[in-house]
Amino acid sequence: MQNSFYYWQFNAPATDSFSSGAASLGVEHFYLHYMDVGWDDRLHVPVPIAQLQTRQWAGQIPVMHTPVVFITKKVFRNISDAWCDTLAEKISIRINKMSEEMTKTSPKTDMPNEIQIDCDWTAQSKEKYFTFLKKLKSINPSIKISATIRMYPYKYSDKMGVPPVDQGVLMCYNLGQIRDKRTHNSIFELAELKKYFRKDRYPLPLDIALPVFGWHVWFREQQLKGILYEMPAQLPASAFSLLKQGQYQVTKDTVWQGQYLREGDLLRSEYPEAASLQAAAELLKKEQPDYRRIIFFHWSSTNVYTYERLIKEIYSAY
Repeated sequence: MQNSFYYWQFNAPATDSFSSGAASLGVEHFYLHYMDVGWDDRLHVPVPIAQLQTRQWAGQIPVMHTPVVFITKKVFRNISDAWCDTLAEKISIRINKMSEEMTKTSPKTDMPNEIQIDCDWTAQSKEKYFTFLKKLKSINPSIKISATIRMYPYKYSDKMGVPPVDQGVLMCYNLGQIRDKRTHNSIFELAELKKYFRKDRYPLPLDIALPVFGWHVWFREQQLKGILYEMPAQLPASAFSLLKQGQYQVTKDTVWQGQYLREGDLLRSEYPEAASLQAAAELLKKEQPDYRRIIFFHWSSTNVYTYERLIKEIYSAY
């Protein structure tokens, strides 16, 4: 079993804190967010919309890492059958080029032996998505292809299908309805996770991914206005009052994180509770006993500091 982490930012981390932090936690492997692919409405083709800054990683690439490519829903809703193959070819070329650039500056690092695709496919887009995955595997026969599996397609695989890949990662977060003001925590609640457990075994071998991140969901009246990324302790006390656990009301007009918040707006603090994540890890060992990696999403100095004790405990327990 390997201790793993997602690194989801495109900029490289500060060298000292990254390497020392990973060593302290016992992280043995990273999933690196190589690029995002979206749909261009003008050209009617998929295009890269962001990618990892490879030059910034000079000399600090993790020894063990897996490239991850995120593809938006819109791509497989609109892509032609022919472009499914073309996209697989273009992504393979881009990943290989980026990996070569990074390993040149980190001689101890081998070329990746796995590619992961992250896509929230639907029942309507699954055929094209699966065609793309098959082509990606045929282009890279000696490389393991993995895919992220969200909880809904995990439970309802008869409707959503099973990706034609070698390995899956079960994404045990983003479980609730973020737009619903009645939701307590849309990122993670143990009770919500349990609703997705299956009676039979999922047809793919699965690793486990748990959340160690959070945000504030911002509402004005009944409407979702946006997401604000700060820890609860960083809320300016003069402009907010605590209504109940995890919910704050704006008490005077204020600008925060570049957003204009009005008096009466609500913020819902969504940070997974350590005890709930610990309990989830124990349950998931029974639900998916054949995992090879336990993975946390996602790496940042703030997230690591906040959840350090929990991360170490779960790594040691697994």
